[in-house]
Amino acid sequence: METHSRRHHLPQKKQNYNWIVIVLVIIIIFNVAWLIFRSVGAYRTRQRYSTTIGLVVDIARHKPDKSATVEHNYPVVEFHTEEGKTVVFKSAVGSPEQKYQPGQTIPVAYNKQNPYIAFIDSK
Repeated sequence: METHSRRHHLPQKKQNYNWIVIVLVIIIIFNVAWLIFRSVGAYRTRQRYSTTIGLVVDIARHKPDKSATVEHNYPVVEFHTEEGKTVVFKSAVGSPEQKYQPGQTIPVAYNKQNPYIAFIDSK
């Protein structure tokens, strides 16, 4: 009787290991797909955007939303496109501490089709 119960439990343990392997394979496939998706996105961004050096010309200070209690600092940056057009934009990302100073040069990425779509290229 003891032999019978051992045989009965062995296939069940093997089935449990099979599920673990299946779950791990799914996780690996998901992670690889996510890395490919991110790489393709980064490649497309590089194709649509140019990089240059911008100059912080001012710091805009305001609360990020009505519920905020602390003002944030948003750098206002001026840069020149490859075609020589001067563009000024306010960063969409601010912080309570002032990370940038007027007169500081910083890397900027901008959309080739619409250079007013720009951001600080912090990489």
